[in-house]
Order: sequence, then structure tokens, then C-alpha cells
Amino acid sequence: SHMLVPLGLLSILSPAALLLGMPNFVMMLFNNKLHIFSIYHHYRDPLIVVPFFAAVLGVRYLARGEGKLIEYGRRLKLDRWLECCRLHNSKTIIRAAAAMILLGSFMNCYYFGPTPLSKKFQTKLITMNHRSLALARMKQRIEMDTTIVTTHRAGAHFTDRKQLYSLPLSHRVKDRFDIYSADYLLLDLKDRWGGSGQAELVREILKEMPGRRDFRLVSRDESFLLYRKTPASQ
Repeated sequence: SHMLVPLGLLSILSPAALLLGMPNFVMMLFNNKLHIFSIYHHYRDPLIVVPFFAAVLGVRYLARGEGKLIEYGRRLKLDRWLECCRLHNSKTIIRAAAAMILLGSFMNCYYFGPTPLSKKFQTKLITMNHRSLALARMKQRIEMDTTIVTTHRAGAHFTDRKQLYSLPLSHRVKDRFDIYSADYLLLDLKDRWGGSGQAELVREILKEMPGRRDFRLVSRDESFLLYRKTPASQ
């Protein structure tokens, strides 16, 4: 419904076109992680083109009166349905479809959308809290031309640095990169998005850091720990 309502449900007039997205749609629904099939995340992006394509075909069928609907197991020609509705002018149909899309978009945005115009919008998403301010201070301490290893969620704030690695490292990266060769290690002790692999790795790093001479703790702010490689070891 999140993907069909903004298009005025016109996509269902072309069920064959909607079937193009069925493999991806089924894979999303059978996933046990909420964010995979949520409309608020990027995982449904490959599906976006499908309802738009189906809506275009649906409006064309309406305007030309050449499509067919399946209703209660029998086929019903759209031109007969249009005759019952007394909508013979294709321009009138196109304008009505545009109005439906506009109305559906506004309704969906207000009731379910992620923007500040939404009824369900959470102001905490754009409110600067103590953690976000602490991360901003950490960012000021890290030079642009450096390599940084950090936990999952903090990584998005450092994509402008020379090199960025997010914990836990993938097997491909792990084979050619040692986290202790980085200039900075930034750990967020409250980051749960990296999964159990990240939490275990962070615990190992924290146990190892007191005995390492090549890194020193330069800042501790909120739940963030920033370690910097000592000049002598660089």
C-alpha cells in the first residue's frame, strides 16, 4: 500500500507489469529483519520503478479503453467499464488519473511519509542531542587526510575522509587491511547496528588497547572513544 497509494492505485490496472517486481517483493517479505521490507529504508528501491511502470500502462489502458480487468474469474473489457462510467474522453481520463496520483501522494505523505510534513514524523530524527554533538566534536579532531576505522553507524559521518573502514571488516577487506594500521579508531559503545560481530570485535579492541603503545586515547565523549596512532609508530 505504501507503494501503490501514492499512485492512486492505478498500478493494479496492469497486474502483469506488477509481476515484474514479484521476485524482489517476495524476498523482502520473507526476510526476518524489519528494516529490509520497511518503506522507510533503501532496500525497496529496486521495486520503485515497477508500480510506476504499471501505473503508466494502467492509465494508457484507461485512456484508450483497450485493456482488460479480471473480476471474479471472468474477463471484463475496460471499454465497457468506461462506458458505464461515461468517461469517453481520453484527456479527461488522464486528468482524473493525475488528480488521483496527486491526492494519493499527499495522503500517503501526510499519514505515512518520513518527511516533516508527515503526521507520524519523529522530531528526534532531526534534533541535535548529546550524542550527535559529541560526534560532531569527534569529527573536528580527525583530519581530512587520514584513515579511520569506526563502528557501523558513525561511519556515515566520515565518508569525506581519505579512507574509511567500518567494523566489522568484511573478509575481503580483512585480508588486505589491518585495523591497527589506521590513523584513528573511533568506537561507539552504544552502537548495536553492527550486530554481534561488531560488539565482539569492539570488546577485543578495548581489551588490547591498554597494552598497545602505538595507540593512545585522545578523547572520550558520551559513548564515543577516539584512539589516535602515536607519531612514533606512524
